[in-house]
Amino acid sequence: MTGRQLNSFLSFLVLLLVASWIQCASASNGDLHPYYRTCLNNCLTIDCNQNPSQNGMLPWYLRSLFWDCGSNCRYECQIDTEHYFAVNGIPSQQYFGKWYFIRICGVQEFFSVLFSVLNLIVHYNGYQRMRRCIPDFHHSKSLCLIWAIIGMNAWVWSSVFHIRDTPLTEKLDYFSAGAFVLFGLYNSLLLMFKLDLKRGGRTATFILGILFFVAFVAHVSYLSFYTFDYGYNMKANLSVGLLSNLVWYYYSWSHRNIGLSWTKVPALSVTALMLSASLELFDFSPIANLVDAHALWHLATVPITYYIYGFVIKSSVYDINDTSPKLKSMYGKD
Repeated sequence: MTGRQLNSFLSFLVLLLVASWIQCASASNGDLHPYYRTCLNNCLTIDCNQNPSQNGMLPWYLRSLFWDCGSNCRYECQIDTEHYFAVNGIPSQQYFGKWYFIRICGVQEFFSVLFSVLNLIVHYNGYQRMRRCIPDFHHSKSLCLIWAIIGMNAWVWSSVFHIRDTPLTEKLDYFSAGAFVLFGLYNSLLLMFKLDLKRGGRTATFILGILFFVAFVAHVSYLSFYTFDYGYNMKANLSVGLLSNLVWYYYSWSHRNIGLSWTKVPALSVTALMLSASLELFDFSPIANLVDAHALWHLATVPITYYIYGFVIKSSVYDINDTSPKLKSMYGKD
């Protein structure tokens, strides 16, 4: 990682941390049910308020993940309430906007964490492959590397959020994912259309970058200081993602006659990504209280991401080795 890339990433991370301190709450049928409310009130009163030493009695691995008596009561009462629902033929319910998951060594959503880590590994692998395979003088190499770094950051916070769901980790996850989607659109425009190689391109790409950064700051500020609107956040990310998809579809369509099979990868990849994202529409209760649609979506993105990085490398090498005199002159090659 170069000094410039490191400074950009650290600035971005500071922005995320500052914006993530604002807290929010939500309620669902499970946590509003009288059985759950009674269980929670009794647990908090008897185990926590009347026994202040209860926090120290929790296993070390729970304390290391910032579980305390209150949060542990909420989890234990979910177990009791789910058992009550099962006995009385009531379907599983959500609690504070989330399904109940079996906690494994303090980890709330084990398989979502596992699949997030797999995505992190794929992005790291893609970063290393691009460093090795894309020549340093390629116009988009540095942006592609930054894109991979932002992707790794997004999956780090996804892992942290699914390990321990708190208002802070939730926002770090959401904002990091939003940054990755938005920067992906910016990088796609430069990579596909080579905007920085056109006349006045450097100024245009700088202005475009500023606009994208302002849009991200406005998005984070709205969610942090006005209202944390889950619906708006989803629509914003979906809109930006769809624009990126159109750019990738256009690339495959505009290169359909050059006779290279890898030019179909953008269209196939974004189609696969949209199909995998549709898993989010099937919001079923977790299988065996461990695997839900969200976890399966994370799993589906692993192989897709691997092929996307392969495409970026092949298209970059093709740009440089293209026989077009005009393109070669852009890179200053004879």
